Amino acid sequence: MVQYNKYLTEGRNYASSNAEAAIERMEDLLADFEMWLDEHVQKTATGPNDKLALSLKADFYRMFDKQWDSMKKDLIIFSRKLDKLN
Repeated sequence: MVQYNKYLTEGRNYASSNAEAAIERMEDLLADFEMWLDEHVQKTATGPNDKLALSLKADFYRMFDKQWDSMKKDLIIFSRKLDKLN
């Protein structure tokens, strides 16, 4: 019975732990892309391309910052609802 309760508890937290893993992977991916973008901007940001390169970097932050925070919250809320089903 003790072993069954252990698996039941682990199962209840399965969606939450998967959501946390997905969030970590996505944050790593976004960080890698941001580093690549920084390198690319530094290479191309010379002369007339300066403003365009900085504009693209600003666009990246504007596009993904709010969306990522919202998606992260939604993923956590959804995973909690899934965990309650067990």
